[in-house]
Amino acid sequence: IANVFSIFAKIPVTRLIPIDVNKEINESIETFKHSTNTTIDFKNLTGIDLLIILGDRDQALRAFNNLLKNAIEATSVKRKHQISIRIEKIDVDWIKISVKDNGDGIPHELRSNIFKPNFTTKSSGTGLGLAFVKQTVDAMGGRIYYESHINVGTTFFIELPIYKENKTLQ
Repeated sequence: IANVFSIFAKIPVTRLIPIDVNKEINESIETFKHSTNTTIDFKNLTGIDLLIILGDRDQALRAFNNLLKNAIEATSVKRKHQISIRIEKIDVDWIKISVKDNGDGIPHELRSNIFKPNFTTKSSGTGLGLAFVKQTVDAMGGRIYYESHINVGTTFFIELPIYKENKTLQ
């Protein structure tokens, strides 16, 4: 656990470069597609095959991995894990990525802590996964939020700006 906290404290400076969000999500799915009792369905509904955002490739991949891992762990072992990932355009400059599970939902009394470092609902968790995801999304100029329904599941939404080649990188 000390190593994980140390890694979180030393997250390298985010290096924003153009990355293909579809590729990052597919790579993350590849990591978890053989998880026991799990189905992951991914659809890009934007109509854009090469969907470029500005992000740190390693941090983006790690963020998607954290979301998928949490979605798998949030689902009771008594039922099949069903995870749905969708990308859609919000407007001409923004996309929304949703990661939906059929888990147990987040209890109301825990919701205000969900993105705080060290907060976990798992006996073996470090509580850094969602804090890292939020930090990554914030660094990419996006936002993250969620909806959760007890005994139905949770959906995390990430809104990110689409990279336009004529914009200057800051």
